[in-house]
Amino acid sequence: MAVRLLVVEEDERFRGSLCAWLRRRGYGVLEADGQQEALGFLEAEPVDVVLLGCREDSGQGWVLLDQARAMDVPVILLVPKGRVQLSMEGMRRGAFDDLFVPFDWQALEDRIRAAGAARREPRRPRKSLKQRWEDLMVAAAFAEAGAPDVARRMLKKEDGARKGKKEKKND
Repeated sequence: MAVRLLVVEEDERFRGSLCAWLRRRGYGVLEADGQQEALGFLEAEPVDVVLLGCREDSGQGWVLLDQARAMDVPVILLVPKGRVQLSMEGMRRGAFDDLFVPFDWQALEDRIRAAGAARREPRRPRKSLKQRWEDLMVAAAFAEAGAPDVARRMLKKEDGARKGKKEKKND
């Protein structure tokens, strides 16, 4: 089954060429020229990944990013080259990934595939604050009882699950 994309970009020429390329690659594509239209698509259509063109710091796309995240739809930001702060703000708000424009087409396709795969993975239920506090207290008890390695492994496991990243070993 093809990944269904929602492309949100104000620049009509860029959006048109991007969508044409994506369709030729076999993706299902919905086009929106702004946040309001995109929000309508998110509510009415099944979408696997959002490609969000970020042009301004005005916050126009952040509402869409927040809504997509609430629906567990990954968002890939398309950020103008040199706008690192804009990219950082989007990632801080929970974007799946970003790509600076102009970009390599293969890099875009790789990110879309990764986001589509992440969308299909079942999400583990997040532990409640109470459960996390209890885990921390158990780890602290192990540390106090002279088993700091056990406590460290428990905390790293919890930290890795929360961040979704693999642990790095320090030599």
